[in-house]
Amino acid sequence: MADAAEQPLATADLRVELAGPARRVKTGSVVDYAVRLRNVGPAAVTDAATVVRLPRGIAVVEISDPACRERGRTLKCPPAALAAGMSRTVHILGIVKPAARGSYRVQARTYASSAADPVLRNNMTHRVTKVAPSTDVAVRLSAPRRVAAKGRLTFAVTVVNRGPRPARRVRLHLGAHGARLTAPWKRRGTSCRVADERAGGHFLKCSLGTLPVGARRTLYFRARFSPSGRVLAQEYAVTASQTLGDSRPINNTASARVRVARLTSPAQ
Repeated sequence: MADAAEQPLATADLRVELAGPARRVKTGSVVDYAVRLRNVGPAAVTDAATVVRLPRGIAVVEISDPACRERGRTLKCPPAALAAGMSRTVHILGIVKPAARGSYRVQARTYASSAADPVLRNNMTHRVTKVAPSTDVAVRLSAPRRVAAKGRLTFAVTVVNRGPRPARRVRLHLGAHGARLTAPWKRRGTSCRVADERAGGHFLKCSLGTLPVGARRTLYFRARFSPSGRVLAQEYAVTASQTLGDSRPINNTASARVRVARLTSPAQ
């Protein structure tokens, strides 16, 4: 009678699948990778492990399974039991680093020792994503710190392309809390429209077209509000975006807080 240890292992076909972003991403953008491990059977496995190799160009910010650990750009998920026909999916949320260049490769593989795998070629997969060229578009919002309660103020938004590449399809998103924005006077190559309007908030979306390297464009906006007899604060925020990636996304956003002077009654 053959020893039990010499009995052949049951067979289970483990497969790993990797879904991710489009084949071209921008620096600073958020990417979501879904790693799906399936047991096609016929036997169950008790120790199906998953290993994901991550590139230097991605900074991981969240992993859907808290049991998975990332170390040295390698993410390992502990062995799990998978019956035939069952699957498990782990989502990896990351940000494309501003310094990312060229393309990067994400690789996923699975293995188990509790069952023999008759098809090893589907135990590993990868996905290659290209990083779009980048340039540095910066935005600045200039507004007075304090304004008299006359119900109107003017402020400026400046967008500049610091290079090294032209920025195409540059868009500006401007929002105000507690005030109503008036689109700037028409300027060639620039158009603005109301993107959203709700109680307490007003939002504009402007298209600036193409900004060559070194180009600077300034738009002047007006804000109207209803002054009252108490101190108010108007808050404004602006964000710039483009088709390329951005090598310094921290300067794509600016904000300002403007205090409104208290109304006083005339002396009797």
